[in-house]
Amino acid sequence: MANDKVQLFENQPIRTAWVEDEEEWYFSVVDVVGVLTEQPDIDGARNYWKVLKNRLKEEGSQLVTNCNQLKMRSPKDGKRYNTDVASTEQLLRLIQSIPSKKAEPFKLWLAQVGRERIEEVIDPELTIERALETYAKKGYSGEWINQRLQAIQVRKELTDEWEKRGVKKGVEYAILTDEISKAWSGMTTREYKNYKGLKKENLRDNMSTLELVLNMLAEATTTEISKQKQPESFEESRMVAIKGGEAAGEARLAVEKRTGKPVITNKNAAQLQDLVTGLIETVNDKQKKYIIRNMRKSEISLLKDFLYEAIFIPEGVEPPERDIVERPELRVYTDDFGSRKGDNCLVADFGGKVVGAVWTRIMDDYGHLDDETPSFAISLYKEYRGQGIGSQLMVKMLELLKRQGYEKVSLAVQKANYAVKMYKNVGFKTVDENDEEYIMVCEL
Repeated sequence: MANDKVQLFENQPIRTAWVEDEEEWYFSVVDVVGVLTEQPDIDGARNYWKVLKNRLKEEGSQLVTNCNQLKMRSPKDGKRYNTDVASTEQLLRLIQSIPSKKAEPFKLWLAQVGRERIEEVIDPELTIERALETYAKKGYSGEWINQRLQAIQVRKELTDEWEKRGVKKGVEYAILTDEISKAWSGMTTREYKNYKGLKKENLRDNMSTLELVLNMLAEATTTEISKQKQPESFEESRMVAIKGGEAAGEARLAVEKRTGKPVITNKNAAQLQDLVTGLIETVNDKQKKYIIRNMRKSEISLLKDFLYEAIFIPEGVEPPERDIVERPELRVYTDDFGSRKGDNCLVADFGGKVVGAVWTRIMDDYGHLDDETPSFAISLYKEYRGQGIGSQLMVKMLELLKRQGYEKVSLAVQKANYAVKMYKNVGFKTVDENDEEYIMVCEL
């Protein structure tokens, strides 16, 4: 089974897939060719690869013969198609056939992509260490992180016990998990996620410390009861799951009685701890580190600044007054931000200073499609443009929207705006246009 993701080389997207059975990364050959030969678009990259592939075939190269295909999402229409892919070893041989000044930097990037995954296969403890580091960077407390890692172990022990009792992975695991959840929280997993406003996000990553502890107690108790009762049928395992959940449910009621507060909260991770989502750390051309994180409530007023910076001003035209953002057609981007469905905002934080933002909202703006599709806005201060920060912001926001279950996102951009190329690079395509603007959509 292949787990695909888009990774960036010098801010250019490259589709990749990790094939678990082979413990191997595969890379879209067209994307790599496009980067190395600096093609203006994917069609140019495809044509280059087509010619090169034919030449290699004529030369009797085994590289083309051994080339695999995996289904990957097209940057043009968002659908999945069979795509020529190559392993790290195959790519290193392919690079020798392509004259490129980017060859050496790309080899280093290739090694870095594979190194962390290979290290984790060799030494599984690194996976735990990196999980610790990732949760810490996301702003979770040390106490929460310890409980979350322990919860992973508790869950593993439970599923191992289910496997011994003949419970089938997939549907039966899900049914038993729901029984445990209902018994202690009063909600199935889906109901719990709906209560917190989640779609595809991990429920446990959005629990408070107390919720996490009680869920862990429910699963650990289920494991112990199952070991004692040794159920022989699925129905017997279901009754064990209910009993395990009920034990944690009794603990929940005792806690609520003593604290006078409900244990279960409708708050998700970002609301509980002002957490960042999809936090990354990267390096720009000046070797300065920045992070991408969730915008904090105290920073929402900055959106008007970034909205002003987002206004495209053609060369030779005087910039408008800053109060232009108070016009009704522009206020829809910022008024009461954070209170509506589809409101998301990620910022680029440069040493504590917010230097850029990307935000989405379902609104009747210039790029509006329908009431289920968020509109997209992005802006950086001028001195931070051209360093790849905008591309990183966009990629992370698209990943976030996909996790939340949205199918697409839209935007409007003036035809003369240099950002059109950046939008195309991350997967937006033009679906409509007028004399001045493109309406673009990215399928998620």
